[in-house]
Amino acid sequence: MTSESPGASKSKRLDVSLHGGERLVETEDGLFSPDELPEGPTSAETVMVEDPLDVAVAWLEGDLGEAAEVPPRWDAIQAAKASAQELFAAASTGQARQATTAAIQAALRLQRLLEHPEQDDEIPLGGSLPKAEEVGQMLGVLYSNRSLLLLSLIQGGDRMVLSHGPEAAWNLVARDANSALAVDASNFKASYRRARALFELGELEKALVDANQVVDYYARNSSTPNPDAAALRDKILEAIQKERRKWGEKGPARWNRSGCALVTELGGSNFLDVEVEQKCRTPNGTAPLPRPLIPVAPKQLAAPRTGGEIEKVLLSTLRGKPTEQLEYVKDHVSPDLIRRFFRRTPMGPDLLGALVRTLADMSTQDVDRTSEIFAAMAEVPSAKTQASMFDAEEKSCLDRVLAAVGSSAADAWNRDG
Repeated sequence: MTSESPGASKSKRLDVSLHGGERLVETEDGLFSPDELPEGPTSAETVMVEDPLDVAVAWLEGDLGEAAEVPPRWDAIQAAKASAQELFAAASTGQARQATTAAIQAALRLQRLLEHPEQDDEIPLGGSLPKAEEVGQMLGVLYSNRSLLLLSLIQGGDRMVLSHGPEAAWNLVARDANSALAVDASNFKASYRRARALFELGELEKALVDANQVVDYYARNSSTPNPDAAALRDKILEAIQKERRKWGEKGPARWNRSGCALVTELGGSNFLDVEVEQKCRTPNGTAPLPRPLIPVAPKQLAAPRTGGEIEKVLLSTLRGKPTEQLEYVKDHVSPDLIRRFFRRTPMGPDLLGALVRTLADMSTQDVDRTSEIFAAMAEVPSAKTQASMFDAEEKSCLDRVLAAVGSSAADAWNRDG
């Protein structure tokens, strides 16, 4: 609303209140906070400006489409997660996003009920009552899954996701990846998606940190590199170099304040140039020696009593330790156990992917046992659907297993149904 005070035609001002921020006043002389304005009669027009990201977040959390509201029950949340994965495999990515959002909302409600129950709260059991920590881990997976779905929709030019602008859309990807990494900092899939989003948003330094971590993880822990992460890191480095040339920046790049190498390639050569390597040497010109590591005896893991314990060990306790994962599967995961634990419950793409990576390593040592376990995995509900969500590295491992196992195990996997 605008109102004119007598004699104030030259001192008209515009009050702009940024959503969630300080109120600013625009006058002919510039922007001021209310305390900085000179005294005297003025006229003001106040305009509320909403942050596009806040609008996009409200849309994302409120858009369930035709997805039914999920009750805050553990079994219902798991079913909604599996349904979203099946929708994604069927190329219904928008509906998968909506179903994942419904699962997130239900998990948040259940987490609140478990952590801060009020006197009148009734906690629905839904078969079994999980711990609050388990619900938190599920939320991390759901946020990670939704970041993948948002990324896929942006790449496909989805009008709904992009309706608030590309910047807000990429911020949604980064926001969900942040939520996933807050639960599990070693979720390298979420790190890759955050790196991609930060790159698109021009946050090159932060994007490079994430991309380096992903590339380094696969270089240290996998015989198969992640080509998508390596390609993204190269793009980020190229963009940083262009910025340095544009602004004439001298000295070490801001994204590597120490001036020392961050990541070593599989072949052992550094992606930074030799000049930077020289800056990492001690004053007498010799490279600093690494600190000796104190060996620690590995902790003996007990045999799993539930499928959830297998998931916890492979995706959390032994994450990033392929040798120990292989020993755990050899010692504790049998075909009969897989059939008993996962006769009716899908594994989920992350656990299935971890087992496939381990079997790819096992196939070079014990083909018969690999074939037996793989045949049992083929009987798990939705196994082929979950495999359709594999990344490039997991698909490569699956191909290695299929090439190694006997025809009966491969046929069981490839069989429809």
